Amino acid sequence: MKIIFGLGNPGRKYASTRHNIGYRLIDAIARKTRTRLKKNTSCCSFYGLGKFKNSQFILAKPLVFMNENGKALRLLAKKFNVPCTQRCTGQHLLIVYDDIDLPLGSIRFRAKGGPGTHKGMKSCIELLGSSDFPRIRLGIRGDRGERDLSEYVLEDFTKAEEAILKEVLDQAVEKVLTEFLKVV
Repeated sequence: MKIIFGLGNPGRKYASTRHNIGYRLIDAIARKTRTRLKKNTSCCSFYGLGKFKNSQFILAKPLVFMNENGKALRLLAKKFNVPCTQRCTGQHLLIVYDDIDLPLGSIRFRAKGGPGTHKGMKSCIELLGSSDFPRIRLGIRGDRGERDLSEYVLEDFTKAEEAILKEVLDQAVEKVLTEFLKVV
């Protein structure tokens, strides 16, 4: 079983923010694969068991705030007996999240690496005890102006940015299906 885990913050207040692009990608994959996500408090996640062509997977969005996303990931991996600690490999876990260092519209797939400045990734790496898992980083950098970084990532995308975002999410869904799930 594979876990595709989208970082973000729970609640309507954060639904359209830059920091929740990981959640939005999970929702887009769920629509494409017709996977229903359900709330599960014991795993601190919304998750669904999906099947698309020859692949089975778990789509998940944490119910805890960004800085604690690793807690939900660890509980989910334990519940489904997915090996994601110490020797976590690319065959079991994919994390998708926002990256302020990449321009809006960018998609980067990495096999492993550190958290950079992302506190959600830092939480996941600390609680899993490994950074050896693939991730998709979705660029969110736009015209930030003089705004503080923490304020900027918690702002909604503009209408112009939303138009770009739809295309980016479509491309990212295909990347997850073809490169991680290896569906043809």
